[in-house]
Amino acid sequence: MHARGVWIAAMILVVAGFGFYLRLTMVADTEVVGPLRADASEYYLSAYNLTKNGVYTMSDARLKDPGAVLRPDNFRWPGQPLLIAAFMGDWPDHLLIVRKIQWVNVLAGTATLGLIGVAAAAVFPAWAAIMVVMLTAVSPHLIVLTIYVLTETPAAFFVALLLALCVVARAEDETPRPAVMVLIGFVLGLLTLFRPIFIGFVPLMGLAVTRRRLEALLLVAAGVAVPVAPWLIRNLLADGLVTTPSSLAMTLVIGAYPDYVFNGDPRTFPFPQSYDPDFLKVSASVATAAGEVLRRIAADPLGMAAWYALRKPIYLWQFVNIDGVGDVLVYPVRNSPFTTDPVFTFTHDAMRVLHWPIVGLAGLGSLLVWVPRTAKLLPQARGPVLRTASLLLVFLAVATIPLNNPVRFAVPVLPALFLMALVLPVLVVGWIGSKVGVTTGARPPASARAG
Repeated sequence: MHARGVWIAAMILVVAGFGFYLRLTMVADTEVVGPLRADASEYYLSAYNLTKNGVYTMSDARLKDPGAVLRPDNFRWPGQPLLIAAFMGDWPDHLLIVRKIQWVNVLAGTATLGLIGVAAAAVFPAWAAIMVVMLTAVSPHLIVLTIYVLTETPAAFFVALLLALCVVARAEDETPRPAVMVLIGFVLGLLTLFRPIFIGFVPLMGLAVTRRRLEALLLVAAGVAVPVAPWLIRNLLADGLVTTPSSLAMTLVIGAYPDYVFNGDPRTFPFPQSYDPDFLKVSASVATAAGEVLRRIAADPLGMAAWYALRKPIYLWQFVNIDGVGDVLVYPVRNSPFTTDPVFTFTHDAMRVLHWPIVGLAGLGSLLVWVPRTAKLLPQARGPVLRTASLLLVFLAVATIPLNNPVRFAVPVLPALFLMALVLPVLVVGWIGSKVGVTTGARPPASARAG
């Protein structure tokens, strides 16, 4: 490894160490009030029933009646429950199990920093790569999610791993490397087990390479099938599978309340479904949910169009998470370093000020990497790293339009967001450097190095 590589690796490790400190402090100094509630309780009960009763279901019936009959369900995909199941040997010490999940989150969050650093260093000059890692390290959303038994932290790790693998996804002649493409698919499959919406991202991976796209897509799909197919087959073959309620049906209906209020009453924000007496009926299945959404669109086509196209996307990308107790928190806490530690308060306030500029830069960057005249100015920009990152952001923005979309659901792609936010600054600095004859430290394209 030449001197530049050693220097960048050292700086990334330093920043990752800082990120580790922030996450470790967050876990050590924060007490979550009722950590096993709402989504977390459903993951936890699914893990409990799988390990203790041999049935994958989020039912709490056996806790109330040891003789209760359990029927399998498919409400929660198995990524997070399987992670929790690894620590079910400590049952019934629930707080110990929660604490162990938090330690896993600390390690996963720190690994995310190193992985996104690998991806950024492959396509950006040193200063930009380090900036990407720093933004990821101090992101309040990524730090806060470390304390919860939720899917966002593992999902962000798999997104960063996916982008790091894209660094070696193609050979020098732009053809995809079969083994790496299968491995990328496998990681995408693991991501899907935690955040099932990403199953829809699989077809887009064919766009990340420039040659033999169908072959690349088939290889990715084969990799995805390894972790995902057993879950789908289980759902097809399980006797007496409970399919109601449906998580997809619920999120479709929740997403169809304009401004997340029921009947225009602001007092019902941001949980309108809790005030709708018909919610459970209309969200009983995907068919009934789709029918209810279409009914609302037919009743107010212009208003619903404005909601879906103009106002609703803001909730996915804004700083404040509406799916929680305020600011970036999800479940309530009794104490937090974000209110007592000056390092935490400074990084939080700085990231809040920078939030919309970062989102805007990421949006522009996601467009620029597809424009040939600008993409060719980026080192290895025609490799799949930046294209995959841009596709992740575009996919999530589009796929969540009909769904419930608080910013918590965008947390897994924040590493990709920070990566894309540096595209325009790198182009601008490179252009200035070319005018004044100063190098930016960027790596030349592969074709130029080969000569």
